[in-house]
Amino acid sequence: MNSYQRFKTTVSHHQPDRVPCDFSAEPEIIERLQQYLGVKSYTELLKALGIDRRTVGPCYVGPALRKYDDGSYETIVSGGPIVRDIPAPGGGVIPSTVIFPWADVDKPEDLDGRTGWSGPLEWWDFSSIPEQIDAWQAEGPYWLSAHGDPSGLQHLQMWVGDEKFLLLLAENPDLVMAMIEKHNEHSLEHALQTLEAGEGRIHEWKFSSTPAVR
Repeated sequence: MNSYQRFKTTVSHHQPDRVPCDFSAEPEIIERLQQYLGVKSYTELLKALGIDRRTVGPCYVGPALRKYDDGSYETIVSGGPIVRDIPAPGGGVIPSTVIFPWADVDKPEDLDGRTGWSGPLEWWDFSSIPEQIDAWQAEGPYWLSAHGDPSGLQHLQMWVGDEKFLLLLAENPDLVMAMIEKHNEHSLEHALQTLEAGEGRIHEWKFSSTPAVR
């Protein structure tokens, strides 16, 4: 079986020749694996590991993400959480949120003019998706997926902060609902434009934060 057949057989509830494989890892792990296996790129690493799924998606073209003198930096989209890389005990770093952009939100009106998980649609370029699909199909019959999460509780905690968000769940559920709606403001349109750009060649919508990388 090739990768596409393997995934298709599995999701059709039939027995494949083996379990279909996906892969994601922190950049440090990817770099170590590439060195260990003697490959030079992420694409070559996926081949060496026998990964069956490939991911496509729009490119972020919104305002540049800001970096600060203390080493912290903006992540996901402009106006998103500010994180700092903390050394991990086993090597590498753990990006940890140090500034929560919605920490000062106390009522729904405070969300006016703010951006959520994906920001406005104009911050994303969907035009390269057909080219990404062509490139993957030229390399093999892979199972192609697009990605995107409808924002849930764990995502809001990155914007609000764990302690405050948990308290709001108990004390102000209306504000929590307003936050969830704001976070998901463009999620459906984002998903539909991704799938439309794929012209029927995207096999799956995958709930994941893994970026589209070739």
